[in-house]
Amino acid sequence: MDGDGTRGRKRELRRHYKEVRSALGEDGRARRDAAIAGRVKRLPEYLAADTVLMYLSVGDEVDTSALAIVPGLSFDERGYRMGYGGGFYDVFLADFAGVSVGLCREPQMSAVGALALDGHDVPVDVVVTEGRVIRPSR
Repeated sequence: MDGDGTRGRKRELRRHYKEVRSALGEDGRARRDAAIAGRVKRLPEYLAADTVLMYLSVGDEVDTSALAIVPGLSFDERGYRMGYGGGFYDVFLADFAGVSVGLCREPQMSAVGALALDGHDVPVDVVVTEGRVIRPSR
């Protein structure tokens, strides 16, 4: 996909996953967020970590009152993420030597190959949803 086509596809996907997230409703998001937090707290990478980098959730993102590592509107099973378009986490992850964990609700998961990827997109090491822990093979 060329630069303009990729940007357009990403814009379309961002709109779609914001709608999916909103449609979950407050109670649905809270239930899923609690399940995600419980799974993250049991991750061996979390238990062994000397340092955990956090972000403060905004709006309808996965609640980070317990713990969150890398935000995203959507992830796929290879660990690639759809963020908000600023590229901050891709730049950060490119030089990050630790384990990166993305948090995502199941309805916001993308099919492999559905996300519009650029050469600078960097996958996370682990994706945690309310129903599973995904460890993409590298």
